[in-house]
Amino acid sequence: MVITLEVRKLYKYPFERVVEMHLNKYPCPLEKHIRGIKTVEEKTDCKSGIIYRRKIAICNNVVPKILRKINILNVNDIYMEEESWLDMKQKIMNIKSRCLTWTQYASLNEVSFFKESGENPDWTEFYQTRQCSCNWCGETKPAV
Repeated sequence: MVITLEVRKLYKYPFERVVEMHLNKYPCPLEKHIRGIKTVEEKTDCKSGIIYRRKIAICNNVVPKILRKINILNVNDIYMEEESWLDMKQKIMNIKSRCLTWTQYASLNEVSFFKESGENPDWTEFYQTRQCSCNWCGETKPAV
């Protein structure tokens, strides 16, 4: 089974400001379930100037306790990976995100991009496609 969700949003703020907010939004006291973000790789292409970043987020497991009786759901941490390619010359940032936890059972992927609006250079367009697919639907046993 695959579920897909598409999101489009127009931010009435300049590209540079929106990208800065995205790159620095966590950790934040308002989001208590994301405990940390670690940049594990960052490099700039000398010719194009494109900045590549790979980050890992450590999140609390928010699965309800009743469902945690299923062994595979009974983990403390959920890990998310985000890769981004920032092109300040073209004013475009592409992002790929995925869940690293439970990959043997399901996948959660997001592909997003920010770009300067063609309608107004002080605005930023955001597009995102999220996809969740189930790789395994077998019988599970409650935790002992």
